[in-house]
Amino acid sequence: MNRRTLSDLSTTVNALDVHCSKCTRRGRLNVAKLTKRYGNDFLITNLRTTLNAGCEHADSVATLRCDLYFPQLAG
Repeated sequence: MNRRTLSDLSTTVNALDVHCSKCTRRGRLNVAKLTKRYGNDFLITNLRTTLNAGCEHADSVATLRCDLYFPQLAG
């Protein structure tokens, strides 16, 4: 996941699952819409940071801070 972009992702999946390891936050994002909004070269790591900013726990202490991950990209 290090230097992967939304463009890279669009060749393998249509929707990206998003989960938080700290809470019940779950979702599925349309990759085409993400690409249209952020651009082809937007890094997946930046997407994680951008999505974390919308969480009420984003500014919590480290042990409680929102921790989004993409299960499809694990491994």
